[in-house]
Amino acid sequence: MLGSSVRSVPRAALRVVAAGLAYVTIIVGISSCSLLHSDHATQATRTPKPLAGLSAAKIFTRAVADMGRARSVHIRGVVSQPRIRLDLRLLQSKGCVGTMAKTGHGAFGLIVIGTTVWVKPDRKFLHSIGAPPAALRKMSGKYLKSTAAGKFRPLVRLCRLRVWARLLRKVSVAQWGGVTRTTLAGRPAIMLIGTGKTGRIYVSSASEPLLLRISHRTKAGGILTFSSYGARVTLRRPPASRTIEGRRFGL
Repeated sequence: MLGSSVRSVPRAALRVVAAGLAYVTIIVGISSCSLLHSDHATQATRTPKPLAGLSAAKIFTRAVADMGRARSVHIRGVVSQPRIRLDLRLLQSKGCVGTMAKTGHGAFGLIVIGTTVWVKPDRKFLHSIGAPPAALRKMSGKYLKSTAAGKFRPLVRLCRLRVWARLLRKVSVAQWGGVTRTTLAGRPAIMLIGTGKTGRIYVSSASEPLLLRISHRTKAGGILTFSSYGARVTLRRPPASRTIEGRRFGL
C-alpha cells in the first residue's frame, strides 16, 4: 500500500521515475558483464606456492567456484559502458544491500531480499531521469518496491553470487601464459596478466585461492574488487511508511 505521504503524487509523475529506474537497472545488468572479457597473456611467468604447477585457468576456475559458494562477499568497483559504480554486499541465497551510481547522474540505494527489491534514488538521480517536480518532492527518502518478476529483475540477479560466478566463468584464461607473485592491499596474491598488460586478474595465494580483483585498463574498461568473504551481512526491509509499491507504476 502507498504511504500516506505519497498518495497525492500523480501516477504519471511516478511512472516517469519508474521508467527511468527500470532503464538504468537494465543498463546495470548489461554493464556488469562489460569488463568480463579477457586478453591472452604475452608471456609465461612463475607460479608461487602453494599453487605451484596449476595453470592460470585452473587457479581462476577454483577462485570463481569458491566465490560462488561463499557465505557472503563484498563486490565494489566500476563497470562500463556507461560508467556504473557498484558497492554491494551479497549474502548467499538471500540477497544484497548497497548502492549503485551512474557517473554524473546520481545514485540509488538498493536492498534485495529473496525476490523482492527496494530502490531508493537520490535527488540527483531523479533529476537525471526526468522526474517531474511532484515526484521529486514526494520521492525524497522513499523506496520503490518491486519483485524479480518486474523490471528490476537485473538488480535481483546482480545480488546472486551464483549469477556472478556464471558471468565470471565466461572469462577465458585458457591461453594465458601463466601467473606471477605480487601483493594486493598488503597481502600475498597471484596476478594474471593479459595481452598489452591491460587485463589483470588477482587471486589470493592461499591453497584455496580467493578472487580479489578483476580489471581492464582501457578507456572502456573497469575494475571490480571482491572482499570480506564470509563477513556478516544484515538485510532489513524498509518500513512501509517509506515504501512505494512499484506494481502500481508498471514495475
